[in-house]
Amino acid sequence: MDLDDTAMVRHRRKMNKRKLRAQEKARLASLETSVARLRHETADLESTLSDKFAEHVPISALLGVVQRTVAALATGWSPAVAHTQEALLSSLFRPDIAFNGAVVGPVNMIERWKRSCQAARGFAMALESVDVVARRLVRLQLRVGFESPRESAEAMYPDVEAILGSNPLFRTMCHRSPPPLRWTCHVTFDEHFRVKRLEIDPQYAALLTALWPHVDDVIEIMTYLETKARSRTIQL
Repeated sequence: MDLDDTAMVRHRRKMNKRKLRAQEKARLASLETSVARLRHETADLESTLSDKFAEHVPISALLGVVQRTVAALATGWSPAVAHTQEALLSSLFRPDIAFNGAVVGPVNMIERWKRSCQAARGFAMALESVDVVARRLVRLQLRVGFESPRESAEAMYPDVEAILGSNPLFRTMCHRSPPPLRWTCHVTFDEHFRVKRLEIDPQYAALLTALWPHVDDVIEIMTYLETKARSRTIQL
């Protein structure tokens, strides 16, 4: 390679770096704008619902805020969006947020979110449904999918191979994409838009049973997931 070719390669690399930095800057600016708009809309909705939630509230009034919240978190967490996502999550989680039946608190919940997003290859979250189930209580159904099941599971749960390695359903799930994990998310509007609790959808066991007919193997996997979710430690 002569000097002219070397200079051209360096120039292209320099321009590519500039392009990537510009794209990342634009992405962050867009996310910050979305989060700011979401906070403003949430505040407006909270003030509206504060005295009127006992009356009929159109589901569309809730759906817009919920959809934008999920969209802001849909692709997971990365260091590039840390300063916007962590602030958003801190404002969403109640101090007594429960995860699969155990009160873990917002700090622990945020760390779990970061760990799961970083470990799961191809993390993607989508909103399936929104239901008003009681006064000031809304239930969301979320679908979480990921690629590379074995690598994702081992990254999130270092002991999974030792505990579930002999489970034939686990081995089957590692060789083909398992059903998307579904979470039930309960949101309260007591004073603010807050996530009260998050839990594995009981119907996920039914999806696994459809994939594998032996109930004992399904129970072993569900018990493992629920035990890990209830743990207060970040070492999942």
